[in-house]
Amino acid sequence: MVKERPERGVQAALRLLAARIRDDVRPAEAVTLACELAVAHLGVAGAALRTLRRGAAAGCRARAGEPAAPAVRRPLVHQGEVYGVFSFYAPPRGCGLDTYVDQLAPMVAALVLREELRRRGDQVVAAREAERHRLRRDLHDGLGGNLASIRLRLETAADLLVHEPRGRRLVADAARTAAGINAEIRSVIDDLRPPDLAEAGLAGALVRLAARHDGSGTEVRARVPRRLRALHPAVEVAAYRIAAEGLTNALRHAAARTVQLGVWTSATALRLDIADDGQGRPPRRPLGLGIASMARRAEEVGGTLRILPRTDLPHGTLVRALLPGGTV
Repeated sequence: MVKERPERGVQAALRLLAARIRDDVRPAEAVTLACELAVAHLGVAGAALRTLRRGAAAGCRARAGEPAAPAVRRPLVHQGEVYGVFSFYAPPRGCGLDTYVDQLAPMVAALVLREELRRRGDQVVAAREAERHRLRRDLHDGLGGNLASIRLRLETAADLLVHEPRGRRLVADAARTAAGINAEIRSVIDDLRPPDLAEAGLAGALVRLAARHDGSGTEVRARVPRRLRALHPAVEVAAYRIAAEGLTNALRHAAARTVQLGVWTSATALRLDIADDGQGRPPRRPLGLGIASMARRAEEVGGTLRILPRTDLPHGTLVRALLPGGTV
């Protein structure tokens, strides 16, 4: 076997690393690949890497090859901060360790910072969802219950005012006002957590949603797995609301014969598509409130929303939401 010259080995490893690292790569995959390429191209017997954040372990370790003495350790330093430690086992003289580590440090720093940003985003989403759950409970058990009680007492009082028609009308009006406010509160509660989600889960709720929109002159099809793993409640609400708004927009504006609601999942993401075979979106048409609302809901949970032309048909529009799909 002909060994690579040190600089060629380092550059080959870095080129392969850059080619195989994607925007959505997991930190564990990236650091494992960095270790494997060090063994394959730098000639070391083994390599190990652990990431750090402000001196504390960031929960990401990888190893490749065989540990063997001697071990040489190099910190991964970017802009004055240590983001990891790379250990090389039995490295040959002049194999380019320092060059490899120097070039690798910015990538590892970006991965660590992105993971930290993702964790903080998850914490914000979890806090927001907890607050929504508390608000929903308080509205249902507190204000909603009290208003229902007031309405019932007002209705009873109206029944007792047999000989006071004016008073009876005033009390009956007050009872109707209380009933209207209670209905508005129920609407707010349902918006915080749609009843279909609680009853049927995300998969069942999306199928019900498509069925409710079907039969309006446009065929609405649902391509949804029978069962979806449990996602964060905020992500499920966002997916449901985006689907509802997307179907409404398609039926209202697309002049389509068919609209398809589709869901696909991976280990890290949920993809939601609303595709129609309508007239397509005019290129200069400004974004409406519905699309802005869908985009905002996706962004709130760390996702994205795109409006695309259909590529499988000569016309039509595809609304695609990509949402984080980690389990609860």
